[in-house]
Amino acid sequence: MKARAARAVALLTPRGLGPRPLLPLLRARTGYAQLLTGRRPAEALIDAPEASVPYQARSAELGLGGFALALDGERHAAARSLLVEVLGEAVPSHRGGLEAARHAAVDQLAGASPVTDLVTDVAEPALVAWFERWSGLTGHGGSLLRTAEVIHHATFLNPATGRERDADLRARARAHELVAAERARLVQALAGGLPDADPSSFGRRLLARLDRPTADPVVADLDDVASQVLGLTVGPLALTLRSVASVLDRLLDEPATLAAIAAGGPIVAQEQVLRLVAERPPLPGVLRRLTTPVRVPRRRGHRTARVPAGLVVAYAEAYAGDGGADPTFGHGRHACLGRRHAAEVAGEIVLAVAARGPRRVGPLGRAPAPSGFSRWDAPGRLVVRLAT
Repeated sequence: MKARAARAVALLTPRGLGPRPLLPLLRARTGYAQLLTGRRPAEALIDAPEASVPYQARSAELGLGGFALALDGERHAAARSLLVEVLGEAVPSHRGGLEAARHAAVDQLAGASPVTDLVTDVAEPALVAWFERWSGLTGHGGSLLRTAEVIHHATFLNPATGRERDADLRARARAHELVAAERARLVQALAGGLPDADPSSFGRRLLARLDRPTADPVVADLDDVASQVLGLTVGPLALTLRSVASVLDRLLDEPATLAAIAAGGPIVAQEQVLRLVAERPPLPGVLRRLTTPVRVPRRRGHRTARVPAGLVVAYAEAYAGDGGADPTFGHGRHACLGRRHAAEVAGEIVLAVAARGPRRVGPLGRAPAPSGFSRWDAPGRLVVRLAT
């Protein structure tokens, strides 16, 4: 949903929810039982005990296995606990990955022509450099990025129109093929133990769980490890790339901020990344499925509203900047575990770009994101002229 459309929807839903008389039409046209556009009702519903993530069936169709984002209940809690532990152990490799991303971005810009694409020529290689160093999966970053984007589209989108449903079926078939091929490559690499990877890398730390006397219920074998890696590529790769593209797109219209980033260093860059993704979240909507109706607070006041059972969408774009927690990284039991990682690697890329004083190249400098992401307000190409 574009920013203008998000504002229009917010105006049409002053209480933060779709008006009751329009709900039958909303369900008939989109499949959603309710549309939430206010922060208070959205946050209450997203973390309600009656609300579950609706991605598990799609995840199973794609052969992803039990990765944490597709789960709920005890299985989700166990997977989340494991990932928190492993991410903590992998901090040294993350720091090494930040250095790799910085060098990759600087090198790509140094070798670029005066007119270059910041998304495909700079952000993608830098993000892949970070991911490979952090995960220990050298040589897999590029293919995992492509697979992550298709997984994201096939797993998280809820197609609303007939045309979109047809495209969705094609995307799911393509994703199944990609996931099967990528899983085979991953299992082969993991079976070798990743001997050249940093011992603190995410992949090596996950593999270490297989050596414990008692099998871990989340990663009992190599297939389980591959499931966690494949599922987790969506956030670190697909969504982070969308965030970087969106942030750079906004910063090209704020030359004073770009100059401040170039002068201020990584901390300033990270602050601006967090500011801009909060204003334009990379994931425009958050889906939940209600098994029973629930009551949530309205946007203002003390009264509550009834949300019917079914598939419900909270449009983060409509309530971004509405105070409270940042909608980009979620909250509660499904809050993003990699918030700091994403902000830091994005900051390194943005800082490298800011130092080159980029300027947008005419109206064609911004091209839409690839097919399947048309509702994301992030460019797939961002062509600029470098000043230095």
